[in-house]
Amino acid sequence: MSKVQVSRQVKFISKAGTYTAMIQCNRGQLWQSFQGTAATPSNITPDYASLQDKPVLRFVVVSSRSANAAVVSGTPRWYFGSAQINSANINQIDTAYQSYFELVNPDIPNGQYYYGLRIKANLVTLAQGSAVGIKAIGTVSGQNFEDTVQAETTVNIYPQTEASAQIDILDISPTGTVGVTGKNFTFDHEDENIVMKVDTYVGGAIVSPALLTYRWEKVSNGAWTLVSEGTGTSYQQLTVNEKDVHTYAKYRCRVKRGDELLGYGKANLMDSTDPYIIEPNPQKYNSSNVSLGTDESIENVGEYVKYTPMIVSRSNPGVAATGFSTAKFNFMFSASDGNLVAQTLNSANGSVTYAMCLSNGNIDVSIESVDDVRDYN
Repeated sequence: MSKVQVSRQVKFISKAGTYTAMIQCNRGQLWQSFQGTAATPSNITPDYASLQDKPVLRFVVVSSRSANAAVVSGTPRWYFGSAQINSANINQIDTAYQSYFELVNPDIPNGQYYYGLRIKANLVTLAQGSAVGIKAIGTVSGQNFEDTVQAETTVNIYPQTEASAQIDILDISPTGTVGVTGKNFTFDHEDENIVMKVDTYVGGAIVSPALLTYRWEKVSNGAWTLVSEGTGTSYQQLTVNEKDVHTYAKYRCRVKRGDELLGYGKANLMDSTDPYIIEPNPQKYNSSNVSLGTDESIENVGEYVKYTPMIVSRSNPGVAATGFSTAKFNFMFSASDGNLVAQTLNSANGSVTYAMCLSNGNIDVSIESVDDVRDYN
């Protein structure tokens, strides 16, 4: 028995079902710290230029109508900040950016279905020492329709301090492709494993795992629940099997050095193989409770986004799956650091409000079925 779960980065196309689009990186969160100035930085950490296993961002797009299949119909448009970096030729990085990035195509024979972007060099100077977004926009098409989906991630870039700590969760799963590590935190085949590893940096230097205590947690029944905890190298990694993730799962790892809390790393795992998914059905409302459509951005006082989810079969999107028409859900609303802001349990709907965003910034929404759902093959 299993539950289904979803987390929000969704676009709905009426003729094509629901598409979940995310940018997943084998190195988890992207960041670089540096000393000196952005124009002449030194001691850049992590040093992307010297890494053997360089970061690869994958534009993971999963359809509600098909499992483990290529969805985007061609090379996406990639953006660094506001600049499209493959504008002159969609299949080639523009000259000004070729020393920093290269396109990575899907490798379908080896189970890699997603277009990617490899970071080849340090980004501190290019980003002028500040955080910058990397975005992908792709086309999905089929009989009688064509539309676009997009996803964005942030590269956090900041000056080093002696006390600054950074917790990274990496996907180090072996793949069938030479020189490529990690499965994009995405299960594309049944009963496969994803291996996650935590790297911890303090003041720009990596900390030995022998000195650290790791507490791995997973969202379950509307709360963070313990998966494993211990000190040293054997707890630095966590192996997750596809059967433990149904549609979507949120993991985090708390890292302590003695009694000192260094921070949390987060990872979002997707499963494209499961027959049941959640269509979140978001609706935005103004302060007068008038619907503003499916927009999930909150800008004005009194606005809120209400989710009325539905469990559907991939083969029949838009229609509640048999036996689940009255399903209830657990909603978790978290800040960017993974800390719980609010929750609504055993409910048919849940909402994110302007007040929540004003206090906490962007809100991560996790929706999990209350009842178990059988995971048919």
